[in-house]
Amino acid sequence: MAQVICTAPSGSLSNGPTSTQPGVGTATCQGVQPSGWATTTKTWPGSFTKNTRFGDMYTCGGALANTKLIDLLTKVNATADINEVAKYMIAAKLNVLALKSSFQNVGMLNTIWAEFLKNNSYVPMAGVAAWDGAKLVDYFNRTMPNAT
Repeated sequence: MAQVICTAPSGSLSNGPTSTQPGVGTATCQGVQPSGWATTTKTWPGSFTKNTRFGDMYTCGGALANTKLIDLLTKVNATADINEVAKYMIAAKLNVLALKSSFQNVGMLNTIWAEFLKNNSYVPMAGVAAWDGAKLVDYFNRTMPNAT
């Protein structure tokens, strides 16, 4: 696995792999991979369950909105298409809600998803090239050092 990143997307470009939070110290960086959330027998954080629809977690339309989270988490994707990005967005939000990732927050994740959905890319900070699905998946993958 590539180097673990424990910082927001913009911080991963400017501050190095680990962030600190004023008054808190080093960020919590215990994110769980999508496969770990798919196979856990523990209750998921917040009001989410494996049968929650993606559209109830993130704003979107069409077939994706009606797809169960578990179906996205277990889907094997050959490319970093919208389903693969969605899989990592699910894990990222669950990690934030489970307090496994303190350097991201729900608002940030909603913004990343909305921008990706609209533009098929995300710009992590002004003056930087947009991240396509593959780059977003790589970023989120590197913020999730734990398999379970």
